[in-house]
Amino acid sequence: MQLLSRGLFLSLVILNLTACSDLAAKGPFRNREMDYTTQPVYNQYPLQTPAGLTPPQTSPTLVIPPGQNFYPAGPATPMTPPGFNDVYAVPPVPVKYQASTQS
Repeated sequence: MQLLSRGLFLSLVILNLTACSDLAAKGPFRNREMDYTTQPVYNQYPLQTPAGLTPPQTSPTLVIPPGQNFYPAGPATPMTPPGFNDVYAVPPVPVKYQASTQS
């Protein structure tokens, strides 16, 4: 029993020290205004073509026509499935026993 309690105490101490070292590395508080200074900065270079090859001559496939930037809505498409408004009559259920009407 004493060996078990010592092992438990030792594991709790190790867990606590591990948590404290993580806290010391990152800091207890976060400065959100300066988060951008901790992120790595990458320089994106333009696409380069190897020597001896011609660069691809691309043109946009879809061109937005000049004018307004929106189009009027088309006719509304019905979203109900076919036969949704049909009414089906349920046949009456036959009753075997009727309650007696006593007053």
